[in-house]
Amino acid sequence: MQAHLLAAARRIASALTHRDFRLLWTGALFVVQGIQPLLPLLRGDMPWAAALHPVLALVVFWLGISIGLQAWQLVREPEPTLA
Repeated sequence: MQAHLLAAARRIASALTHRDFRLLWTGALFVVQGIQPLLPLLRGDMPWAAALHPVLALVVFWLGISIGLQAWQLVREPEPTLA
């Protein structure tokens, strides 16, 4: 089952163009932020998963900064002129 999911993820990733990576990063941020508050709840059953909470916080921070910088560059980019 995991091999099929991995193959599907590879196809989706290869089908995306460079511009669509912005959407991919935003989707990744959405997923990671959804998982983040659930990790401390796993402290009793899976302490190794709960220990990933600070690591995932750094991932959320990095994704937020990366998306913000890309958005800033997009806004600062001059509009193309029609010749």
